[in-house]
Amino acid sequence: MKQISIRGLLSAACLTAVAVLAMPAAAQDDAVEETYLRYHQAIAVTAKCEERTFSDSEHSHMASYIDQKVNNEIGAGDRLHLIELAKSNAYELVTKWGCKDEKVTEYTNLFDQELRPVL
Repeated sequence: MKQISIRGLLSAACLTAVAVLAMPAAAQDDAVEETYLRYHQAIAVTAKCEERTFSDSEHSHMASYIDQKVNNEIGAGDRLHLIELAKSNAYELVTKWGCKDEKVTEYTNLFDQELRPVL
């Protein structure tokens, strides 16, 4: 009887430990994805506001910079999804607020400070 109780307690303790350890990893994943999304929104907002198309070389330089910022922690499928989401978000922001609004200039400032130098 005591063996069952001890096993049950050990099992519960292990499951709790796994759950607790997984929580920071999930929060970290969210932060990495948010960072990735933010940089790509900056690219999309700048492209829309400057009516600019970036070359393949420019995209490659920006992608390398962003990958370094997120330590290459995002898989290809997630990257594509986040880039498309960034484009959609940027379109909505610029369409709704215009390029001079602080909600939009937040992204153009990020682009100017961090991404434009790598072009």
